[in-house]
Amino acid sequence: MRPVKFAVVGVLNTAVDFVAFNVLATLVGMPIIAANVASYSLGVINSYVWNRRWTFGDRPSERRRAEFVRFIIANIAGAGINTALVWTVLALYHAFVPAAGPTADSPVTLAAAKALAIVGSMVFNYTVFHRWVFVPGVPDAVPSDPE
Repeated sequence: MRPVKFAVVGVLNTAVDFVAFNVLATLVGMPIIAANVASYSLGVINSYVWNRRWTFGDRPSERRRAEFVRFIIANIAGAGINTALVWTVLALYHAFVPAAGPTADSPVTLAAAKALAIVGSMVFNYTVFHRWVFVPGVPDAVPSDPE
């Protein structure tokens, strides 16, 4: 059940991230990397609240501050992976699509790059959240459940 909850929270996070990214990049005109970091950060805030209260709510934490620090570290790594994937997809698109096609910065191309990056960073995030962030007990505890 936990992976299903994580997926539901992930959909919410993705919606927040995806919509914010496209608004910031296309409507506001923010540079792509800055828009990605800002939108990802909004998704992170949503993620912590829902994952702490619902997905991993049955795992009480004696050290919330340490848990939150682990959460932030995991999300910084996730943001790095997500941003690198956005940049890589756009660079590959630019390298392989003829100049007559849509530009690498068109709304459709940006949305596709972001969608691919979300999938890649989601696998990383679930693994790290489950095994390191939302672990009951002391900050360095290792989970014993096989989920």
